[in-house]
Amino acid sequence: KVVILDTGVQKNHPQFDRTEIVNLKFNDSQNWEECDDHIVNGHGTAVASVLLKYVNTDIQIISMNIFNKEEESDPFLLISALNYIYQNIECDAINISAGIHQDFPELREVCSLLKEKHIKIVAAFCNSGLISFPAAYDSVIGVDATTSVTRIDEYIYVRGSMVNVGAMSTNQRVAWTDPAYVIVRGNSFITPIITAKICNLLADGVAF
Repeated sequence: KVVILDTGVQKNHPQFDRTEIVNLKFNDSQNWEECDDHIVNGHGTAVASVLLKYVNTDIQIISMNIFNKEEESDPFLLISALNYIYQNIECDAINISAGIHQDFPELREVCSLLKEKHIKIVAAFCNSGLISFPAAYDSVIGVDATTSVTRIDEYIYVRGSMVNVGAMSTNQRVAWTDPAYVIVRGNSFITPIITAKICNLLADGVAF
């Protein structure tokens, strides 16, 4: 079970006809509730399609929209979503192809709590090279682009760095909302590849 914190996932997209997807939105009662679709743009749908392309096992996706109307990741929604996961959702991994540039103590704390529950948090660093949270935390697997690998399914582990995993950023054809498919590139779309590899390891019984 993987939680995607992003812009929402269009679960009726033909790319997902064999995948169980649950969408959650933050409601007026200041809580998370299930909904059909709650989408800001196609970014989250794209992330989900990359994840499914590289995962080798059946997974359930829970999508939580943490973006505001200005199409920016909202620190309050990010922290709220992670706290909701900690208290209510039994999952194996969390994919965050987004981030913020301010270190909130509440964000750092909930990421540490989730790590203690053996939930793998995989988060993207900013494409511009700025420090990104939660990717920079020790409790999170931070993903950034590197020129040290030449294939999209390869990656390197980086020791002694905020960046934990380097992977190749290149053009990918992904599911979207309107139009149905687009070509994208960037850290957002290599992060779910790493999340998929983690799911594959967990499915094979690898403990880490």
